[in-house]
Amino acid sequence: MERMISEDQGGYRTLTLANGETVERGKLVAIDTANAGVIVKAKPAAGIVPIGIAMETLVGDGVKQLHIKFHREYQGTWWENDTTTPATVADRGKRCYVKDDETVSMDGTGRSPAGMVLDVSPTEGVLVVFGLPTFETETA
Repeated sequence: MERMISEDQGGYRTLTLANGETVERGKLVAIDTANAGVIVKAKPAAGIVPIGIAMETLVGDGVKQLHIKFHREYQGTWWENDTTTPATVADRGKRCYVKDDETVSMDGTGRSPAGMVLDVSPTEGVLVVFGLPTFETETA
């Protein structure tokens, strides 16, 4: 059976700002891959990966959404999420893997890389960006 294609593209997106984090408009922000994939101001620390510029000044409460201008436009596709080893918002910026022709998983055992997790939705699935490097540290 054919699958409905759902895509997302652009240079702007809103993502959750970390609790207690203050960012200022026009400054560099990052995904904190070590802290549930929330957005923080850019700083020199493990797991902090710059993704773009804050489009507003905001103090986070762990729920507020920060409007971000990405460094470059992206194009992603929404895929089904594996029920055994699903992607979560904590996996933003990390590599996900092909489970089958319509599903991605965080379990890479014996699987091909699918792309980078940009977002996760309970209704849409996993937004995967292809052709961009993952934000996690490579361990070869």
